[in-house]
Amino acid sequence: MITIIKERCVGCSLCVPFCPVEAISCYGRAEVSEACTECLFCLEYCPVGALQEVGFGGKHNGKTS
Repeated sequence: MITIIKERCVGCSLCVPFCPVEAISCYGRAEVSEACTECLFCLEYCPVGALQEVGFGGKHNGKTS
């Protein structure tokens, strides 16, 4: 499951166009809908690491630093 770390999201919308199923919307802060297929593309495009995958292996936000 992809979740948004609300404290990190700056509302830039850079993640929105990279979602192939249009599951991300951004009106002030990003939100992920149930349409998300967990492709994880969005993790690479969030400049502040506000998107994270929460699943069986723990948490991953796509940022190495």
